Amino acid sequence: MVIAFVPATIVAQNLSPVSPSQIKIAIPGQNNLLKLSTDSDVIQITINSLTQYLKEAGLPYDSITAITFDGNGRIWIGSQNGLCVYDGKFFREYTFKDGLFDKDIHRLFCSSEGQIWAATSSGPFALLENHFYLFEPLKNKKILSISETVNNWFFITENGLSIFRKEKGIFEILYVQILTSVLLLAAMSVIVLLGIKHFKTHVEWKTNLIRVEQLALLAQMNPHFIFNSLNSVQRYIMANRKEAAYNYLQMFSSLMRKVLENSSQPTITLSEEIATLELYLQLESLRFDNGFDYEITVRDNDILQFEIPKMLLQAFVENAVWHGLMNKESRGKISLRFSKIDKKFILCEIEDNGIGRKKAAAYKSEEQRKHKSKGTMIVKKRIELLNLKAPQKITFETIDLEEKNKQLTGTLVRLKIPVALA
Repeated sequence: MVIAFVPATIVAQNLSPVSPSQIKIAIPGQNNLLKLSTDSDVIQITINSLTQYLKEAGLPYDSITAITFDGNGRIWIGSQNGLCVYDGKFFREYTFKDGLFDKDIHRLFCSSEGQIWAATSSGPFALLENHFYLFEPLKNKKILSISETVNNWFFITENGLSIFRKEKGIFEILYVQILTSVLLLAAMSVIVLLGIKHFKTHVEWKTNLIRVEQLALLAQMNPHFIFNSLNSVQRYIMANRKEAAYNYLQMFSSLMRKVLENSSQPTITLSEEIATLELYLQLESLRFDNGFDYEITVRDNDILQFEIPKMLLQAFVENAVWHGLMNKESRGKISLRFSKIDKKFILCEIEDNGIGRKKAAAYKSEEQRKHKSKGTMIVKKRIELLNLKAPQKITFETIDLEEKNKQLTGTLVRLKIPVALA
């Protein structure tokens, strides 16, 4: 597991607009040229020729919004649909699971130490240990360009220029064992439980007691998932599949890190929730030898930065995997769809093509029945808690999908979630 701490000290902030051309970066120049401004020279490359070369090599994007080069000779390409790197042979894309929550890349910058930065409307992201981290001091600020001097970072936003002093620990990385992650999660539950004593009114106490109960129940569910995941790693190691074991362990630790980060705040962005769900589905699919497919569709990109309650959707996704697909003879599929009903609501649909609820009930062991009842109880309590004080209520319904012959072909869970703008 990797936890990133991003301290920074702002030394200046100019609220008057500053042109990106005043900073040394790679920007489109005149006459269809890409201008690379350095300390000693200015190099110009024809954008069309470079774009054509990359497309012939297999570039996954139709257009390019930003390009930079690192010290290893690799080309970093940004677009409105994502970011990738080309090493001369292969393209490697960076997505939600890599920490890059915003796909619309405005500018790219390679620092003097070889660190890649991506400027987006959600803020600047920095690549560290092959994972992107959001620079928190400028979260949700539209970044137009990034540059540096020996002592400072320069970020041009739509409001002006912000300067941050380079600090020795600006990206301090701590490698923590998986067992430590589990203990931290349990410790957080204890801390929240002790904090109940300080609430002033009975209503506040009862509300937070339910929250702690929800966290405690979640902690009881997690050991089962962790145990199965560690068994999968052990199986890869016993089969001498070291790379598979490493990749699985890396995804698992990333999921644990996201759970810890998300549990410390009452709401998270939809993009962060999708990233967590995608990691969970990847792990479950690998654990069952890629026994099912999944797809995640966001129909309105502007909802990615909407804030929603934390830990609201995973229980539904888990039910779709365990109770919908596990006893299905043909290949299973889970679809997650997110769209905007209006400016105040997100519609989330979780659909599987599994055996349906009636057949699933016939397959369940006593242990599985208890597991499902706990998951259902957690979701109901969480929604009841959030609806106590919210002017707009969370609603959900479970629909059995049927064909013309009335055979159950799956389940659809539809949630209508009130949101707040990030």
